[in-house]
Amino acid sequence: MVKDLVILAYSGGLDTSCILKWLIQKNYDVVCFMADVGQNEDFAKATEKAKRIGAKDIIVEDLRQDFVTNYMLPAVQMGLIYESRYYLGTSLARPCITDGLVKAAKKLGAKGKIYKGNVNILARKSVSSLYNKDLVSMDVAGGFSPEDSTGFININALRLKEYARFTKQNNY
Repeated sequence: MVKDLVILAYSGGLDTSCILKWLIQKNYDVVCFMADVGQNEDFAKATEKAKRIGAKDIIVEDLRQDFVTNYMLPAVQMGLIYESRYYLGTSLARPCITDGLVKAAKKLGAKGKIYKGNVNILARKSVSSLYNKDLVSMDVAGGFSPEDSTGFININALRLKEYARFTKQNNY
């Protein structure tokens, strides 16, 4: 049986390493994608860790030029500075990384699943998103069992309730 291929936005941290192991246990072939946008990161160490866990392959993509030219420079030109002192490097890097990840997924023939360590929606509005309404709406079975999502729902219930309370309290 041919395994489905998943591209994992991998950092080498606890969250993405646990997800990598979980996806392998769920019988996926996993390719870890790491993006170099100029951060001080030990890609060799993260690559070795992904190999030890069982990743099928690891891609380290140099996106520094793209990030500076297409994300940071326009942000600086527009004066996008948070609290009068921080450039939004991490926030600006996410769509750049997502674009690189989606290009790698298409090149490798992955089937459109994007996983990220913590519970941030990373690619819903990306220029070349793999977002598929049928998959997220649960209208298509696709092997998904609602019981699989119990832990996710329990964890996110607190965050969502707090967000609703905050929104209501602040009239958003």
